[in-house]
Amino acid sequence: MDENKKLAIELAKALIQNSSVKPVHNKGYKDETDLIVYSIDNLEYTFNNIVLHFLESLKKVEDYY
Repeated sequence: MDENKKLAIELAKALIQNSSVKPVHNKGYKDETDLIVYSIDNLEYTFNNIVLHFLESLKKVEDYY
């Protein structure tokens, strides 16, 4: 696994540990049952979406510099 993926996962883990982020269980997103999503400012994201957000942001920073 490349370093950006590892960092994106670590950043996502740190984010979901924030007290303002609430886990929401069994939302039934698409075909995945028993999926845990995280509520951030009344919007819900899967862990995968959070990781992808950080990964895309890291790529933008890398491309910029």
